[in-house]
Amino acid sequence: MGTIRSLPSVTCVVTAYNHARFVREAVESALAQDYPPELVDVVVVDDGSTDGTRELLDARFGAEPRVRLIHQANRGFVAAMNRALGEATGELIAILDGDDAWPAYKLREQARVLAERPEVGLVHGDMEMVDADGNTLNPSFFAYSRFEPARGRILGRLIRQNFVSGGASVVRSSLRERFHPIPEELLYPDWYIAARVAERAEIDHVEIPVNRYRLHGANMGLGGTGRKFLSDMRNNARVQRWMLANLDTGGVALAELVQACEAMLANAVRSAGELDGRATEVLPVSAEEQAAGALEAEAALDAARPRPRAGAAPPGGAA
Repeated sequence: MGTIRSLPSVTCVVTAYNHARFVREAVESALAQDYPPELVDVVVVDDGSTDGTRELLDARFGAEPRVRLIHQANRGFVAAMNRALGEATGELIAILDGDDAWPAYKLREQARVLAERPEVGLVHGDMEMVDADGNTLNPSFFAYSRFEPARGRILGRLIRQNFVSGGASVVRSSLRERFHPIPEELLYPDWYIAARVAERAEIDHVEIPVNRYRLHGANMGLGGTGRKFLSDMRNNARVQRWMLANLDTGGVALAELVQACEAMLANAVRSAGELDGRATEVLPVSAEEQAAGALEAEAALDAARPRPRAGAAPPGGAA
């Protein structure tokens, strides 16, 4: 592919923790993109791995000029992602987990959308789901999850349910101050990044798989079953509550906010019941919050009450 300088530069941010089996393939897939190589660099944050990940990275990529390796003590996924995002220098930031890999066309297809449409702040796409050995389990994450991703200003839809995966996302670095640093209690960087971008910009997607998402039993997000699935549902309710309380939802339709609240409550009730707890333990409410909620509810009811037209006789008054 010839060099076209109108294309934006891209930093691929890779986070890895005990991914010695997979991380070489991940980084090599970023370096092998069908995109001008001088416009692509890679930042890899090894979050205190103990399985040889560090040694493998140093041996394979230590002399690679387009790769910057950062080794830090183990601080968790969100902290590793924050470090990687902070080190990115490209006009676009592409996210890659250390156990996944990209098809060669990924950056070309997604960067083109962002280059042509300045109103779009983030582009994501479908994913191929593979096993630990790289064998295809499902060719389409969207179809597997029965997702129909929305386009445009979609904050309300995103709060109700996250359908944007980090490894399938490319975001403008000019929006980084909106989502960096990620609050560590929010657990899912992809959901937070997409929601903060959606506050101010459109989100779009490509229909083709732009990530090979690997299911291998230690994934943080997709693929959970049983108690892990229910634990993720409980976490989802807590993230949704944070978003409803802290994001700028002024441009979101009331019906979409109601649907997001209903989804949050459904996640809390089901996860609590299945995990032998109570919904109030998933979403605790203090006495102060109850009082504030009562005041807000009364104000909303008052605003909804009909008002007499100017000049009209008061009810029961003389004509």
